[in-house]
Amino acid sequence: MGIIARQSIKGAVANYVGVAIGFFVSFFVLTRYLTQEEIGLTRVMVDAALLFSSLAQLGTNASLVRFFPWFKTPSPLRGTPPSKGGERDVLFHSSPSQGEVPEGRRGKEPSQEGIPNHGIFGLSVLVPLAGFCLFALAFLLFREPLLTVYAKNSPLVADYFYLIPMLTFFALYTTVFETNASVLLRITVPKLVREVGIRLFNLAAYLLYGYDLISLDVFVWLFCGSYGLAMVLNLMYLRSLGRISFRIDRGFLDRGKVREMARYSLFMTATVLAGNIPLFNSLFLGAKAGLALTGVYTIASYIANVVEVPYRSLGAISRPVIATAVKEEDWDEVNRLGKQVSLHQFIVSVSILYLIYINLDTLFALIPNGADYAAGKSVVLILGLAKVVNSSLSVCTDILNFSRHYAWSLLYIAILTLAAIGLNSALIGPDGAIEGAASATLISYLAYFALLMRHLFWNERRVNVLTWGHLKMVAIMTALAALYVAWTAIAEPALGMHPLLAAVVRTAILGALLAAAILGWKVSPTVNAMVKRH
Repeated sequence: MGIIARQSIKGAVANYVGVAIGFFVSFFVLTRYLTQEEIGLTRVMVDAALLFSSLAQLGTNASLVRFFPWFKTPSPLRGTPPSKGGERDVLFHSSPSQGEVPEGRRGKEPSQEGIPNHGIFGLSVLVPLAGFCLFALAFLLFREPLLTVYAKNSPLVADYFYLIPMLTFFALYTTVFETNASVLLRITVPKLVREVGIRLFNLAAYLLYGYDLISLDVFVWLFCGSYGLAMVLNLMYLRSLGRISFRIDRGFLDRGKVREMARYSLFMTATVLAGNIPLFNSLFLGAKAGLALTGVYTIASYIANVVEVPYRSLGAISRPVIATAVKEEDWDEVNRLGKQVSLHQFIVSVSILYLIYINLDTLFALIPNGADYAAGKSVVLILGLAKVVNSSLSVCTDILNFSRHYAWSLLYIAILTLAAIGLNSALIGPDGAIEGAASATLISYLAYFALLMRHLFWNERRVNVLTWGHLKMVAIMTALAALYVAWTAIAEPALGMHPLLAAVVRTAILGALLAAAILGWKVSPTVNAMVKRH
């Protein structure tokens, strides 16, 4: 876990710098200079692009992680430190050497030396390009029906609908290049680009528009262009590593492996919806409730998104290691990694949610036009719980997708997708539309992961990511929730402090109690050991 820990920490730092910038932008710039409808417009456009780009990948990102150990060439990545004693290089273990001919490909065209990682980067660029062409064709065919859906309640979406293909292309290759960096165990710079670079560029666009220096049309173009800039920067970084090539080593590929990759990639195309269930919320809200409520929901979701920030780094760097452990059928290691990732993500995410929620009233009182967005308080809690469930248990999805029984994912994804669509359609109504959208996500995730964990236990050598630590953490949070209610109802009115001072004192006391409970009850021996060392 050494290299995972190092890259996770660096990635988490990048994420939290981005969170700090995003906090300022979302709550003190967006709410001041953009209307609720304009905030809703940017959210619908981005979510549509992310959904379409995930389908246009044709499963490339999952295939890249799964099959990279087979393509890996032995020459070290420039700047990669040698492994230290006792540290297992699980990602690069047992991959074919440069020029070595794997079983099943002997007698065919020899491998071309000098192509880094046998040209898997070229494949990862070519396949999504085909997927994007298919998307563009579908977009042209269904453009009018889609416009009709939004024309009544969200006319701004209809006005800028033509920009969605461009935004989809940028989002597609930004993600593809990030995944290439991830399998090379170099995730920090792409995280900085996504979490910091895009936000800073968008901040400039928001301010230019807010001070009436540009029109709405120019603002929307600049907003979309920020993702194009991120795509270019990620490509430049990959090229600087010296380990990519647009050439494909066709002599290295055998038909059996190509068929296996094609089957897996096409299958994963159907399963990408699992990670994009929250995107349905804004798309349904925009169509059924209008962009104003979508804007309120967007601000609430920005707050809730902080909960899953740690998993963005931990998940990105742990997936290649889990993929290798599953490939080698080291189920003890899979079980150990699954428990570690799930428990520590649960501890961090539920703690973050608690500290956010106990200060929500203060936050809404501080931000510009906060009274207009305070209706989203319950959405923050519901969506935050959904983020806790998803980030803590997403490792289950990774394990199943990398196993021989990955085809079962299709059934569970179908259930999840149908549940999300059905619940969004049923729960988004005239009353409680944004709460209904958030509840649809939470209920869908609970059903999905319950089925998934049951499958892993009975079909994958009794893999179980849950521990007693999870149960201890639930008990701690239940007690602290009751303490928060008592504190705000009894202690704070009696003390009569200024709201900002009350928030500081409340956070310090309840936060200290939370940390003491986690350490005192030894929820995670790893955390206790780290604290003891330092």
